[in-house]
Amino acid sequence: MFNARTDTLKLNQTAMFAKIRAGLPVERQHTQNLLECKDDMLYAWDSEECCLLAVNWRLAALEGFEAVKYQNLIPSVPQSFQVERVVASSEGSLIALAGARGVTVLELPRRWGKDGLFMEGKEKITCRAFNLDSLLFSNNPHLELRQLRWHPFSPTDSHLLVLLSDNTIRVYDNSTLRHVWKVGPVPMKSDNNLNSSLPTALLLGESAVDFDIAPAVAPKDDAVLNSSTTINNNITTKDALNHSRNLSKAFNETVAGNKNAQNSERIEWPIIVLRENGNIYVLMAGLDSHKPRLQGPLTITPQSNDNYGLESCAILVIPSLPPTLVIAEANGTLHHALFLEAEEADESFNEVDASLIIHPSEYTIHVLETVLLELGLPKDDPKSKTYNCPIHLKRDYINEMRYFAYHNAGL
Repeated sequence: MFNARTDTLKLNQTAMFAKIRAGLPVERQHTQNLLECKDDMLYAWDSEECCLLAVNWRLAALEGFEAVKYQNLIPSVPQSFQVERVVASSEGSLIALAGARGVTVLELPRRWGKDGLFMEGKEKITCRAFNLDSLLFSNNPHLELRQLRWHPFSPTDSHLLVLLSDNTIRVYDNSTLRHVWKVGPVPMKSDNNLNSSLPTALLLGESAVDFDIAPAVAPKDDAVLNSSTTINNNITTKDALNHSRNLSKAFNETVAGNKNAQNSERIEWPIIVLRENGNIYVLMAGLDSHKPRLQGPLTITPQSNDNYGLESCAILVIPSLPPTLVIAEANGTLHHALFLEAEEADESFNEVDASLIIHPSEYTIHVLETVLLELGLPKDDPKSKTYNCPIHLKRDYINEMRYFAYHNAGL
């Protein structure tokens, strides 16, 4: 039985959700995010028919789900991988269908008619779609997708950032690969026969597991920044935080208002990269940066013996002022922290990979609180290991100060 308090639209009673449940395997190995909502459209991936189901939930809430039928959006190319997540672009013109072994980008058809449905409510629609770097995955059997995010300030709503297990972020504009950014050491196979299939970077926890994009900043040599970021060393921490908030707000308003202007090419976004061992790096990159600056690992205060988690699995940026980071561990621990500008650049240690240039860190992280989630019922045996599973973080687009954490045990 589904709780009516959490299903106010009674979606689980609709034919669309009955179809979704019928197509799911009985025993699922891990959590999948097959639902996506953008504006008034609700999308769900049908694993059995390999198509995207779409319904206007706002119209259905007014007229009833019996009166408003869902539509079948069929990709024009097949998927050679299992779809595990559905992600809509910022403006809702594209949908990314992603799994551990591939990505398909689907172009949504036009909406018209009195009800604003796709192609005036046609039941089945074949949509143009393309697979990203399918040969890359087929030629590298151990390569896996870790995370993907649409760039929030893409002028064409088509820039997709994909984090792979080889410690690279690949930047696509529609089907075109624009950049390959290194965010960690190149994984090398271990000589140990017991773990010969695992890269050494993975064994050492140096593999990047997640990333998110923080609000935009101007380069340090920008005249506006130089004239407005000089902070007297004698001012209080509170004044410094207020100063940082005002600067971030001003820059974000400038970027939003001049999205297609030429000076936006100089704007950089801190791309915050989380590694499994808890280390956090920042990649300073614009949309057209060929050689972005990698900084880190960032200093985290107050200090902790376990580096705030040796099994980190997810990170999310809350667009507060200053930005708030949510860092998740596989044991159900969530850390809430502030992403702050450092008083002075901090030199970091050299990476194992000599070809990876690490720049001094311009940011620090201050942990405010730690929350522990209950991932399941405690076991009777006190010596048994606690239940661990990946935690997935998803932002709430209605209230940007709120987020969802979902995992194998629930939401």
